[in-house]
Amino acid sequence: MLSNRARFLNSIAGELTSQANRVRDLIGGSHWLSDGHHKEYLLLDVLARHLPNGVIASRGFVIHPSRSDVVSKEQDILIVDTNLEAPLFSQGGLIVSTPRSVLAALSVKTTLDASTLKDSVENTVSLRNALALSSLEIPQVWCASYFFNLGNQVVRERVKVFDWVEHAVGDLQEYAHVPTWPGPDLIASTSEIAVLVDPPESAASITHQMRGFEVDGTVVLLAHLLSHIALRRTGDRATFGDVAEIEQGRAFQPDASRNIIWPRHSG
Repeated sequence: MLSNRARFLNSIAGELTSQANRVRDLIGGSHWLSDGHHKEYLLLDVLARHLPNGVIASRGFVIHPSRSDVVSKEQDILIVDTNLEAPLFSQGGLIVSTPRSVLAALSVKTTLDASTLKDSVENTVSLRNALALSSLEIPQVWCASYFFNLGNQVVRERVKVFDWVEHAVGDLQEYAHVPTWPGPDLIASTSEIAVLVDPPESAASITHQMRGFEVDGTVVLLAHLLSHIALRRTGDRATFGDVAEIEQGRAFQPDASRNIIWPRHSG
């Protein structure tokens, strides 16, 4: 039997799924763009209830402070700290921000498959490039790829996600202008899985580790996002992860983790 806290946490993903299905039931499958945008708004609504004061989330772009040629792709959800600096533009559900106040970015898709994950990774690399090319010292920005459903291949074989992440990031290596991992820190579905990309254990290492769990991806997303925001603001992690007891789900079988090297060619 689930505890009261577990039921509360599970209800967050359940609410997202239920609301997304209501829209699909009404409009069918012929208006994919409207359906996709509605999912972003649903997730934004959940985030708004958990983000601390002064942190806002919306669709948005990141631009270089002085170079007009450096602009990120549009991010489905851009999260900025207005206590650091107000966005240059914030109106009608769109933010345009310089790198200094950016805390995180999320790509939101309907179904997790090779194509949608590659598109999500391209957005993340674009954002990290815009941050890296800034003349400012920019703290680490946390990025996630979030999916409402799993594609058939992932349903049959969870570790396909590992292959798709490696291939997507590898294909973009020549465009990635960052020395560190340019892809997402988390790939998650609403209630089925979460894949974490851990940084190297030391500054001298270039080995990252991907770890996959069969767990409520929405809860893991909130836990890691809120902890990142707390670390950026206060130097201490958030307690949401303790309440959620994240990473208690069953690891992927048979391959629960995989080491990846980035950059591919050091030296």
